[in-house]
Amino acid sequence: MAAHPSGHYPGTCRQAGYAFSLPTTAWRIRTPAKFPPYREWIHDIHPEQVDKAEIQDFVVRRRDGLPAYQIASVVDDIRGGINFIVRGEDLRPSTQAQVFWAGLVPAYQTFANTIFWHHSLLLDTSGAKLSKSAGAASLKTQRESGQSSTKLYQKFSELLGFLPGQQVQDLKTSFARFFPKPPFSK
Repeated sequence: MAAHPSGHYPGTCRQAGYAFSLPTTAWRIRTPAKFPPYREWIHDIHPEQVDKAEIQDFVVRRRDGLPAYQIASVVDDIRGGINFIVRGEDLRPSTQAQVFWAGLVPAYQTFANTIFWHHSLLLDTSGAKLSKSAGAASLKTQRESGQSSTKLYQKFSELLGFLPGQQVQDLKTSFARFFPKPPFSK
């Protein structure tokens, strides 16, 4: 795989015509000049606002032969019946890639109806990104360690800047006070 100083794939092998059967070769999908729109819960975001260099010709099959993250994520969400996805702002390019790919596969075209919420990154007290990939404890782990749902809702609300200094008993109350519309309002 060719490296580029920006860290993005520069399209080196785009016209090479390599056989799909080559071992230890990642497969990439050729991406369009414009990506299809997707449904953003709070803000209307147009595909032109995403840096195309971040998702140009993204990997769909890894070198080890397994489906790449973008594909596995869509398949998991569709099979799980997920229709509202909350993720960090840093994953907006992944949303574009996933909506594009799902639109090419008849069985996954319903993914275009998914509503997304891209929130600002959540940071811990030292300023590090809070995410499973960065080693933060998952919600499941926190619940299994005995933290109450009320305490987790409070923590979630504080991290996102919902109702600073106010007690939060449940997520519905927190959302109702902070957001003007629920995610599935008409």
